[in-house]
Amino acid sequence: VNEEDTLSGALGLLDRTDDFIRNSATVKILSVGILIAFLLIPSSMISSLMRERKLRRDSVVQEISQKWGNRQTIIGPFLTIPFKTFHTDEKDKLKFDIRYLHILPENLRFSGQIDPEIRYRSIYEAVLYNVQINVDGNFSIPILSHNIDLENVLWEKALFSMGITDMKGIQDNIIIKFNERNYEVSPGLETTDIALSGVQCSIPLSPNDDSSTFSLRLNLNGSEQIHFIPVGETTSVDLKSTW
Repeated sequence: VNEEDTLSGALGLLDRTDDFIRNSATVKILSVGILIAFLLIPSSMISSLMRERKLRRDSVVQEISQKWGNRQTIIGPFLTIPFKTFHTDEKDKLKFDIRYLHILPENLRFSGQIDPEIRYRSIYEAVLYNVQINVDGNFSIPILSHNIDLENVLWEKALFSMGITDMKGIQDNIIIKFNERNYEVSPGLETTDIALSGVQCSIPLSPNDDSSTFSLRLNLNGSEQIHFIPVGETTSVDLKSTW
């Protein structure tokens, strides 16, 4: 009789425990939470692997681009014209500072060909390109409209400048044809008002120059992207590529 009572009591306890588990909201929520946690483990592992591969891919692209040329942004060309401004110091002595007037193109046109190339390293790839660009346009030089005294303009020190973000991508000497005369550029910019890096050349001007034309050819290496900043009053870009 005692054994039957013990067995009956155990079965009753199991039934009550089973009913508790079936009807307890806490147990249900806990079960769902455990299930979600198990499901999130492979998801987090996949996300971690994807982040690792993206970082590795970016590192590979950067390493390849460092030798070839990074993303390129072309700004300009533009004219930089220095002029003097006068003031008196605390001792009433007349002093002057050199400032710069930047003239942007009235019309600016880019045309050319982009030739892409894919470089592989392991499972990663980097898109490189070489671009041959013809650039031409014209400037209107309205010095008087800027309320600058013509006598204070340093015409002989005027500069023709172009911003190029990654200078090592330049493949050939850049020759500027300005008002039918040729000029060879050198690296560096007189000021960083418009661009942080680029090329420039001295373009002697005179007070009689109210309009000027220019043209040049640019052979440039880069990777992934190329951008043109539309600094002209009107700017057009016409590039052909299999990219």
